[in-house]
Amino acid sequence: MKISFKTIAKCGVLGCLTYVMWYKWVFGDNLLILYTFAAVAIMSMLVGLLLSGASLSQAFPCGCLNDVVMCAYSLLFGVFVAVSQSVLISTIGTYFAFALVSLAFCYASQDTGFDWLLLGVVLIALLCSVWTLTKGFYRSGYGMVLSPANNPHTLGFVMDMGLFAVAYRSKSTLKSFVWNLLFGTLFLYMIIQCGSRKCLLAAVFIVLPWIWIELKKILKNGTSMQKLGIILL
Repeated sequence: MKISFKTIAKCGVLGCLTYVMWYKWVFGDNLLILYTFAAVAIMSMLVGLLLSGASLSQAFPCGCLNDVVMCAYSLLFGVFVAVSQSVLISTIGTYFAFALVSLAFCYASQDTGFDWLLLGVVLIALLCSVWTLTKGFYRSGYGMVLSPANNPHTLGFVMDMGLFAVAYRSKSTLKSFVWNLLFGTLFLYMIIQCGSRKCLLAAVFIVLPWIWIELKKILKNGTSMQKLGIILL
């Protein structure tokens, strides 16, 4: 089986997301892991672009290229106003790395779209949910979190991202709706468990329109058995 550079770039991007959304809160900061995944995504993108001969304007939207330009601009003029040069370099370096990872995401999504990223977000949110339920930590005054270092709002935000990905990937079939509803219910339950009211409010604005739109589509275009299944559900 031939593995393309875009596939490798996808693995690097998903590795960065997994680190930011789950690993660092459970096992602590380890920048070597983060930058290794980022390097995999960036190097795969660069090699793939060199071999294909594609121009930057064709491969990337202007918004992502502007992020890279902003890094150079911030570094050029930041040295005159920054209180700490070491903090400036560290911050710009991290921002620049994530800007390049964003370019790697655009490169990896050229042919297949970004459904792979949404699926990755769903799986990471599922991982966070299972980890919290089995090995989580109770934070006094809030609820369950991933670990003592984890903020309830951070976990709630991950669940909101999972809900959005589930809603965006939802297809107008009964089977898809049921599976997505199960995932959505789990993520919504985790938001309630972590005690983040802000994330719960955001979840309401995601879930209610999604369920309303999907139910209308299935009841309008579905078969008699699908309509009966929705009514029983």
